[in-house]
Amino acid sequence: MPTIPNWLLLFLPVLLCACSLPDRHMQHQQAHLDSNLLELDVATESGDFFNAQNNRHSFNGNEGIWFKLPVPGLICLGMDYTSFDADVAFLDENQNIVEIQTLRAHGPAGCPHQTIFGMVELAAGWFKNHQILPGTPLKD
Repeated sequence: MPTIPNWLLLFLPVLLCACSLPDRHMQHQQAHLDSNLLELDVATESGDFFNAQNNRHSFNGNEGIWFKLPVPGLICLGMDYTSFDADVAFLDENQNIVEIQTLRAHGPAGCPHQTIFGMVELAAGWFKNHQILPGTPLKD
């Protein structure tokens, strides 16, 4: 019998809960990466995580999503229902970028290699195009 990966078991309650939650208007916040002003939707609850990605068709300019995790962990960002490629930056407890990955639409999830406290998702290629590297702080 096939086994279910531990990360999926951890995230399954979030997905089940998210599917049953009504869509609601998310908070919006500006933040900086170096001199770049970002316009971010802020996802703080399980329903937000699901709706933030699945109600979008692309990111424009410096728009994105800031996933503020309710508890730190090894949380993967799934792309199963996302129709566009995206970059994700994983954040430590001080909001410094610890890792950047480019994720493909309908492709495998992006998983960090250490415990994270948040994630910022922007258009694919954004971090490379703006020369943002691990160690850069996200400032709100």
